[in-house]
Amino acid sequence: MRMHKVLVTYRYRDPIEFPSRALQYGKPSPRTVREVEAIVCQLLDPIDAKILEAAPRLRIIANVAAGYENIDLRAAKARGIYVTHVPHATTEATADLTWALILSVTRRVVEGD
Repeated sequence: MRMHKVLVTYRYRDPIEFPSRALQYGKPSPRTVREVEAIVCQLLDPIDAKILEAAPRLRIIANVAAGYENIDLRAAKARGIYVTHVPHATTEATADLTWALILSVTRRVVEGD
């Protein structure tokens, strides 16, 4: 059985559950994407048409971010590459911070600092 190759652009705190010999760590470039079938990337990793052209086996880009501005969607669609993202990844943290700031202002916490 053929091993699928995955490019991961960041070493995550929680290990990715995948056979280790299939994982390849590094930044996306025409050289690093030649053999991969999937890319797990972040918002700071640009995935442009040049990179997509160099990845004939690429089938999916999993963007671990709320947005996908870093990916050339038109080029991905033209090549039949799926693109995913996590649109509500920061919703709860944003709400928590908002309430913390509201309480900080109403209780004048900064003045006592």
